Order: sequence, then structure tokens, then C-alpha cells
Amino acid sequence: MKKIWKIILMVSIIMCITGIVCGAVAYLLGGSVDNLYQNQTAIPILEMLSPQNILNSIYAYFGF
Repeated sequence: MKKIWKIILMVSIIMCITGIVCGAVAYLLGGSVDNLYQNQTAIPILEMLSPQNILNSIYAYFGF
């Protein structure tokens, strides 16, 4: 069982590092969140992933 948790930890660390690298590359290439909100195709996805909407989904799941 110990080996499985070690693998899960390694995968989690690799995913976090990959996310940080991707965010840094996007920032250095001139990307910004404000530019995303100008894209009409991306607006529904951005609204779905907004922090307030995610919190509302969690509250609804737990019945708050």
C-alpha cells in the first residue's frame, strides 16, 4: 500500500510542476485572463470555472 501512495504523490507533484510551467509559459507569451474574456467561445467555460460557481456547486452538493 505504501508504494501506491508514493506513486500518487509523484504523479501529483509532476502535475503541479507541469501546471506551473504551462502557466509561466502562457504568461511570458503575453497571455492574460482579460484576453480570454474577450473570446466569445471561452466565456461559458470561464463562467463555469469561476470560483463563485465552484463554491456554489460544492455548497449545493453538501446541502448548505
